[in-house]
Amino acid sequence: MTRTLAVLLALTWLLAACRAAHTGAQEKGMIGKDRTEAFEQLTFSPPSGFARRDDKIEKRGSPIPGETSTEHFRSYAGPTGQGIYLFHWDGFPGPDRGPMVAVETWPATVGGEAATISRTSMFFGTKQEVLVAHFKGPAPRRQQYLIYAKGLDRPAFAALIAGARWRP
Repeated sequence: MTRTLAVLLALTWLLAACRAAHTGAQEKGMIGKDRTEAFEQLTFSPPSGFARRDDKIEKRGSPIPGETSTEHFRSYAGPTGQGIYLFHWDGFPGPDRGPMVAVETWPATVGGEAATISRTSMFFGTKQEVLVAHFKGPAPRRQQYLIYAKGLDRPAFAALIAGARWRP
């Protein structure tokens, strides 16, 4: 009887430790639990298992004399090499990163604002297939956004875009 009780206590402790590890991983956004991220005026939920990598803000000169522009870039890496990349421009967008060739394009909405999603054969001047969404934020500022993903299928990217919302 004592041995059975000891085994049960050990199993209970092991289960509690596994739950704690799983909950910690969820809270860090590594597995399971949906999390909401804020990116400028936008909120969205990266797919499960994606972790934030880069987050940079740069002020730049603008092609309009005397004006400046701010670019905010953020990226997320998936568990098997996928990537999600976000850009936001306050002011005139930064330098062109190279041509894009859209193989397929369809309309979408981001928090009620019109967006265009494309599947590419060339993006940023490199032969690559990505899914990319171009859209503007809500009035009155109408700032420009771009989100693209490598290695995500169309339903996963569509869910990412459809779940995005504007912060008040």
